[in-house]
Amino acid sequence: MKQDQTDRIAWISILICACGIVCAFLIYDAAQPHYYRNTLYVLEQSQTAEDQENTATGAAEKEQPEIAYTVDGIPYSEKGEQLVYVSSDDAYYHTNAHCYARRSDTMELTTLGDALASGKKPCPLCCPDPE
Repeated sequence: MKQDQTDRIAWISILICACGIVCAFLIYDAAQPHYYRNTLYVLEQSQTAEDQENTATGAAEKEQPEIAYTVDGIPYSEKGEQLVYVSSDDAYYHTNAHCYARRSDTMELTTLGDALASGKKPCPLCCPDPE
């Protein structure tokens, strides 16, 4: 009788530890960047209070295009427009968000036409020659 109770307590302890390990892994994994075919995918985060306030007041941000596919590492939108990464303090646009020549950690995804219209030049390191 006493052995049965001890066995149950041991099994319950093992089960609780296993659940704790699984929960810890899921919490850790959610905070890590996720890649698929060398493309970084950011998991959707819940809106912050400031985002919810902007949505409620109708403050509209310019919608960023999404990467539909890549060809030779260059991202394209669903409409077939080439997408590039830009930042406000950089004179260049980049085809690689992790380019070594970038000057800012915050890169914004936009179309190539918008980048050229805002006066950006192709990055000498990550943008392929048009020739």
